[in-house]
Amino acid sequence: MKKLTNIWIFAILCWLLTGISSCKDDTPSAGASALKDGENVVVKADTLRNIHSAIVKATPIVFTPDSFLLGECSRPHLGTIKADILAQFACPNNWTYPDSSVLDSVRLILFYRSWHGDGNTPLGITIYEMDGETLNYDSTYASDVPVERFCSMDESLRANVKDRLVVASQPVDSIYYDASASYLPYLQFRMTDRFAQKLFSIRDFSSQEAFSNLFKGLYITSNYGGSTALYVFDISLEICYHYTVLADAATNTYETFKDTKYLYANNEVRQVNRYEYIDHDALLSTLQADTNVNYVISPAGLYTQLNIPIKQIRERIQAGVGNKRPYINLANLTINVLNGESEKNNMQDDWSTPAETMMLIKQDSLANFFRYGKLPDDTYAMYSQLIPTLNDSDKYEYIYSFDMSTLLMMEQRDTTNVSDTLKMVLLPVHVEMTNSTSSSYVSAVKLEQTVTATKIRSSQNTKQPIDIEVVYSGFSDIIVK
Repeated sequence: MKKLTNIWIFAILCWLLTGISSCKDDTPSAGASALKDGENVVVKADTLRNIHSAIVKATPIVFTPDSFLLGECSRPHLGTIKADILAQFACPNNWTYPDSSVLDSVRLILFYRSWHGDGNTPLGITIYEMDGETLNYDSTYASDVPVERFCSMDESLRANVKDRLVVASQPVDSIYYDASASYLPYLQFRMTDRFAQKLFSIRDFSSQEAFSNLFKGLYITSNYGGSTALYVFDISLEICYHYTVLADAATNTYETFKDTKYLYANNEVRQVNRYEYIDHDALLSTLQADTNVNYVISPAGLYTQLNIPIKQIRERIQAGVGNKRPYINLANLTINVLNGESEKNNMQDDWSTPAETMMLIKQDSLANFFRYGKLPDDTYAMYSQLIPTLNDSDKYEYIYSFDMSTLLMMEQRDTTNVSDTLKMVLLPVHVEMTNSTSSSYVSAVKLEQTVTATKIRSSQNTKQPIDIEVVYSGFSDIIVK
């Protein structure tokens, strides 16, 4: 990676010379003097170290999930993560059952596309009715929301619990899609008669508020297994019933019809995916013992914090350009990944695959970024894909690369900022792109909800510590037009 610095310096020098030749300056020697200290232009390269990195607990963040993690996994470099779901269901507005309707059964259906962990080990699912607070659509809920606020967990709603354990890789239920020639797995759980009758007895579908007062939703969790977590993307309740209608009045003959009504946990109502790292403190202590590496664990697990000595950087760049006006042309922060694609086949049963996309963001901007659905901006937040690159031995290594030039340029010019240190955080994200006829652009950035554990070289790494490669220049006021 260090070889790139000379290439960038040469490219920037060419750009500067081109820019100077077009300035309103008739001095014939302007181009030649541009390369000398003390004249019009200074161009320098430097490697900025003294960055301090550390593993920190992820602050619970408010976000709206597109899919849900459900289950429990205990793995090296992950600790024990348990994930469960609090789900409201949308009111079927102005729905009415036929007068002669009789309930047959109620089932909960969970669709999932994939899973994390060992898909051949059993997983037990438990379902409870929420009987505490009602989830408010206009409120925000963090990933560590306490379940006891919403559910007493007094009575399991699953009928015949002993009959059913989930094995993710061998779904009993599935739907075949002709378009993809594949099966989409789902799970269905028959609910108890008591709950089924209560749900079927609801007849007020005039508004979501009225419906939620009668049925607050479900808390779905796991009660068995520590090796599998499902990626659930759709949750619904299936109400099966039948009714009769008069077919022939003359003979007093009736005909029976069967029907099904579905209630959906969709974006019209609130769902919360709750994460709990059961041995978080012990995991953090263990990982911090090796100062050569840092970890970034999702969802909402451990992040890596970077403390950048911004005051020292300001002073160093200003000393490099003297009394000239400083410009930061390139500031490349490279994060070296130690469990990249090339090592995936050797990790056996570890499952600690790195995140596909990583974001670097100012720590004080983190909470509001996801709360208000903001987008990356080079002034405070930027993202990078996992990038393959050849090292000096012509072997592939994997990195995240962040150009911090805009951010550092703002910090360089900000005379009101007296902070010695700029605190930033590395965390995994999922970036959504929208394509138009002429281009594509980032339309949303969300917290990564899949289970990842990214192992990176730290700032204290003895082989290749975190640093920032900087190319900067200084201009005399006379040539700044």
